[in-house]
Amino acid sequence: MSGINTYEGHTLIPVLKDLRNKYNLDKIIFVADSGLLNNDNLTELESLEAENFEYIVGSRLKNLPKSLQQQILSPANYKSVTDSYRIGNFTYQGRKLIVSYSGKRARKDAHDRLKAIARVEKKLEATKNPKEYLSNYGYKKYLKVTGTSCIELNTDKIEEDSQWDGLHGVLSNAKDL
Repeated sequence: MSGINTYEGHTLIPVLKDLRNKYNLDKIIFVADSGLLNNDNLTELESLEAENFEYIVGSRLKNLPKSLQQQILSPANYKSVTDSYRIGNFTYQGRKLIVSYSGKRARKDAHDRLKAIARVEKKLEATKNPKEYLSNYGYKKYLKVTGTSCIELNTDKIEEDSQWDGLHGVLSNAKDL
């Protein structure tokens, strides 16, 4: 069976074109999570704009350039929809970047982080051996920890991460979004 291990980026456009022909569709809007977010896929989808192909793809906000991240993190760049929901429109590499802030999502993000921190703190209490925090994959046996090592929570990183609570972004070339 061919194509079992084929990267989906190589099959995306042919499959979309086949669907269009099979069901006689005038317009296709491709929606995907950030797993399909790479420049090659987006460029290929954009090459079909004249044929009414559009996309809405999840964006990894923390991977964007620092200058754009600063804009995203500034509340001044958002329009309130409700008391706990705001929308911001940005441009990234000539594409529309729509970022939403949800108070409900922010609470969930904070809760998830606090649970993860509690697990790490519990593990820190159980052992101070740095080797215990390394993934095994069969190679940990080759490591020797020398000197004094101190493992502690990085509160700066925790604070930095909390800035992103409640934010979600999508990239799109859709005209009527």
